[in-house]
Amino acid sequence: MLFSTIVCGFWIKSNQIVEKSSIQFHAVMGSISAILTIILLIVLMVTIKKVA
Repeated sequence: MLFSTIVCGFWIKSNQIVEKSSIQFHAVMGSISAILTIILLIVLMVTIKKVA
């Protein structure tokens, strides 16, 4: 998801598109990506603690 957000963001910037829906989409995707990354890191830390 993060890769998709970055690629689309660069595409929007290079084509100078300023549609509100495009900006909103990237804000939502970026937020979801950040939340999923935090959840993944927490799960990874818990898993590593159980194994060690």
